Amino acid sequence: MLSEWCNIWQMNVAPKKCELITFFKSRKKNVKSNPLLNISLNGLRLPKCEIIRDLGVIFSSDLSFDSHINSVIRKDSLSNQYVIKCS
Repeated sequence: MLSEWCNIWQMNVAPKKCELITFFKSRKKNVKSNPLLNISLNGLRLPKCEIIRDLGVIFSSDLSFDSHINSVIRKDSLSNQYVIKCS
């Protein structure tokens, strides 16, 4: 079904670069809790993940932005260390 939609809209997708994430309201559920959710694209099953990056924003399956915030803080602290060393 997903492959058909891509073909209709003339959209080329690289299945090897794609991942599947499912978003939940509760932190108790995760992607691995639904074994029936298997989506394939051009015959390749998409791997399931709990954290995914899109356009520089890190999304987690529980919709918390903890991973994104930690990533931004880590990058900022590294750039601050570089500025201090160059001063």
